[in-house]
Amino acid sequence: MFKMLLLSILLFCSFGFSSQLSPECKLSPPLITIFETLEISTDAPLETLIAQLKEKCHQTGDRWNFTNRFEDKRDKLIPLLEELGFFQAVHAKNSHYSYAVVLGALRSSVQKRIDFLVEEWQRGIRFDKVVFLTGKRELRPIEECPDLQSETEMMMRVWNQTEMPEALKNLTPIIVDSRPAPGRDRATTESTVYAWLELSPNPGSCLVFSSQPYVSYQDAILRARMPKTFPIETIGAEGGRSLPTSVLMDNLAKWLEWSAPSQN
Repeated sequence: MFKMLLLSILLFCSFGFSSQLSPECKLSPPLITIFETLEISTDAPLETLIAQLKEKCHQTGDRWNFTNRFEDKRDKLIPLLEELGFFQAVHAKNSHYSYAVVLGALRSSVQKRIDFLVEEWQRGIRFDKVVFLTGKRELRPIEECPDLQSETEMMMRVWNQTEMPEALKNLTPIIVDSRPAPGRDRATTESTVYAWLELSPNPGSCLVFSSQPYVSYQDAILRARMPKTFPIETIGAEGGRSLPTSVLMDNLAKWLEWSAPSQN
């Protein structure tokens, strides 16, 4: 099962999040090297391996407050994460979806995600509705909009100020304004999913807009928590190479944790 999971991670680079896995799957070379670099044995059971990676890499709270880790290993880890598809742009595979779902984030990332949505529309990708999964996170006054109060307000401002075709602008976003997650002062991807489901949306295909290096991690959350009647495809613009190594490795650990069979 562990080898099957790792092949699904490797296949992301070229084929998306494939579930067509065979018993003959082999451990991907980039992940072997990552675990060796972190001194984690790949002979352990899957649950143990994920726990060890989480212990070494996971941090709580907001990413901009993380403690710096693994900078001495950065030159070795970055090319391996590149091989796993952490930084490359991911585009829509189909031409039509029921929903375009934009995930909340800091203002710079929200702008990047909405810009990418516009680019996909201009490529001919269509969707019936636009949904913002956001929440009542207080904004950072210097980096974001000092005259606004919450992430929800900021996302609507970015949408309104972004140039886009009139037909797209007419798709007024459905705002899912989530409560803070338990034990947190803001919403999380998971809590916004639950908040959306509380609105009883009609089943339909979802094109989810994240941004790298979080595409695969957030895709795993959506797939684990959304009903199967909402097929999920997560895409996003390239980026993330300059982020601290601690943020990238935390992201890897969370991706593996959410991709585990116990989450699905």
